Amino acid sequence: MIKQNIEIASVVISIICDNKTLGEKLFSQYKDFFSRKKAVLDFCINSKSRCQFLNRPSGICLRRHGKNVFLSSRGFDLKICFAPLKALINFNGDLKIFDQALRLLYSQVLPIFNGLLVHGAAIADDKGAYLFYGPSEAGKTTVSKMAERVDKTVLTDELAAIRKIKGQYYLFGTPFWGHCNGPRRNMGKKLISVLRLVKSNRFGVVEAKPIALASSLLQSIMNFENNSGTNQRLLNAASDLVAMVPTKEIEFRKTDNIWRKIA
Repeated sequence: MIKQNIEIASVVISIICDNKTLGEKLFSQYKDFFSRKKAVLDFCINSKSRCQFLNRPSGICLRRHGKNVFLSSRGFDLKICFAPLKALINFNGDLKIFDQALRLLYSQVLPIFNGLLVHGAAIADDKGAYLFYGPSEAGKTTVSKMAERVDKTVLTDELAAIRKIKGQYYLFGTPFWGHCNGPRRNMGKKLISVLRLVKSNRFGVVEAKPIALASSLLQSIMNFENNSGTNQRLLNAASDLVAMVPTKEIEFRKTDNIWRKIA
């Protein structure tokens, strides 16, 4: 058995693996997020035969039972208990499958700590942090590559963590990346700007109604639970974020330097 604490958005979990060799491979993916802080939950891993997960659909299946959430897909079964807080996964040993499950775990746990996982690029400079969000192919990787060229710090190009701490929103780097391959940074900065990416033939920052921005942000929050209660809680969280942090749309082309408009 092998154990390692990791920290994302200042929320620490303790990963406990029943197989030392597998555990060392898993942990190496998150070495930049190792932590010595006290964990808020134990995440126990049981490695199972790949055959156990054959003939399953590729999508995510989620169900609730009391204070437990069960998530499953091709390659894993994940159980999250909320009282007391702990998690257990059976999976097929594939590192990418485990990474998918870890994203799901944090998407469920972060809201307990006033946090969210958002499909977006997180960029930082000496002024603060910027969140660029939008659907697949909206331009998150493009924006991240632009940022690298103008000496901004890319915290992630795919899945960013947000937390409200003492009345202020902070944007954090995560180990969850897309097409870019920059250094992973376990750091957070005050969130000073939220921008919805819109590919266009025009170039400029566009004002939009707060309710429209909150609704679009809701679509980018990592969530597989489609019920009215959860959707309303997430919409409330998105609305609060939009009310507290300057949020706009930015229309751009691939060749545009968006930092001329926002920084």
